[in-house]
Amino acid sequence: MSVIEHVYEYVGTVFECYVRPSKGTYPQENTLILGDLRNREKAPVMLLPVGEMQDYIAELEGGDDEERYFNSTWGYNANLGILYIEVPSRDPKIPAKAIGCNLNPYESWESYGKLTIFGPHDHITEPEPEPMYPEEYAAWKNWKLSHVRNIHSCFDL
Repeated sequence: MSVIEHVYEYVGTVFECYVRPSKGTYPQENTLILGDLRNREKAPVMLLPVGEMQDYIAELEGGDDEERYFNSTWGYNANLGILYIEVPSRDPKIPAKAIGCNLNPYESWESYGKLTIFGPHDHITEPEPEPMYPEEYAAWKNWKLSHVRNIHSCFDL
């Protein structure tokens, strides 16, 4: 399996979510602007979710679940495509949930843009969620190792 060589990480929450409806043969397109509510000095970043990640974020942003407001870790590639989201838990070392999106162009088109969710599949509704179970965390780490390499933290001030 080929991995994505350079992945960038941003810790923040969705400030804006723009949806361009589908037109003719062009599919619906979402654009996200992430920011950090705790640090206004940190520059925002624009990301472009694709495939099932686009649907997941549209559903999340359409509701009022706690997960929407967390300062999550967003992993993305040089094309600004979202590869993963790690939702924090009360344990700073283990996320409550992780959502991975296959953006590897060298795999089959059937798997491109598909999500793999580790932890609860429903949106998180509690303000301080429990960390995912050890088996789920191990599976998440394996997914991450097999899909990404060279993670760069962005905008650390």
